Amino acid sequence: MTAPASTSREALPLLGGILFGVAAGLPLSGLVGGFVMYLLVKDAETEARQGWELVPVVVASKALAAGDLVTHETMAQRLIPAQLVTESVVKPDSAHFLVDQTLTAPFAAGEPLRWGYFEVGSSSFNASAPQVLTDECKRAQASRPDVSRRERTAEEIRARLLKKGPR
Repeated sequence: MTAPASTSREALPLLGGILFGVAAGLPLSGLVGGFVMYLLVKDAETEARQGWELVPVVVASKALAAGDLVTHETMAQRLIPAQLVTESVVKPDSAHFLVDQTLTAPFAAGEPLRWGYFEVGSSSFNASAPQVLTDECKRAQASRPDVSRRERTAEEIRARLLKKGPR
């Protein structure tokens, strides 16, 4: 009977070694797996952004309501993909034209400001903004020729907007 007791004593260190190996190996394999996943996600992110040039635009720094005056504090700059920027989006080099201008539509925080959403009748408004609005109207008409409309030219739309104000 003494032989089984000696074999159980020899098995005890072996069992302890196995338990220690498992206890040390699991966290280590978790760290290695987490690092590999991090690298894979970063690689996928780089691949997804490839070919997207980011350009700065002026955005609302906080939620703005129709009728609010725009100030330096209510504007911010943000990078968005160039494919999403049209002529109607305000660029940072033109932001000073928006100071003390009245919004005609609400904007959510972070939403790009657009020239068409400001009262164009005020005397201090950017002189190029009506032309931007006219160009935007022409593009909209060209993109949807099948839609019936009261006005037939961008100038007629602009005249209506300036005369009656926004709806």
